[in-house]
Amino acid sequence: MFERDGVYFAGEPGNLVHTPKLVGLKPLDGYKLWLKFSDHTERIYDFTPYLDTLVFEALRDKTLFNGVTLDHGAPVWDNGKIDFDPCVLYRQGEPPT
Repeated sequence: MFERDGVYFAGEPGNLVHTPKLVGLKPLDGYKLWLKFSDHTERIYDFTPYLDTLVFEALRDKTLFNGVTLDHGAPVWDNGKIDFDPCVLYRQGEPPT
């Protein structure tokens, strides 16, 4: 753990990497999202592996999945009851083909 400017963080200081802000998204077929970040990077993220987890199983409902919105730079579903870390989306998303 370490402290920076009065904020305590888990891990090591070198692990803090700036992630551009998520500024746009659109649901795609196959439980995927198209994502646009503030550095103009585009990513495609496949949520299929998460649909078997308790937290995200509700997203199997295509109407719910397609109802994704953007709230404070994060994708949210079901009026904010479900959200996802935009840092993961940026780092693990695939460039569009």
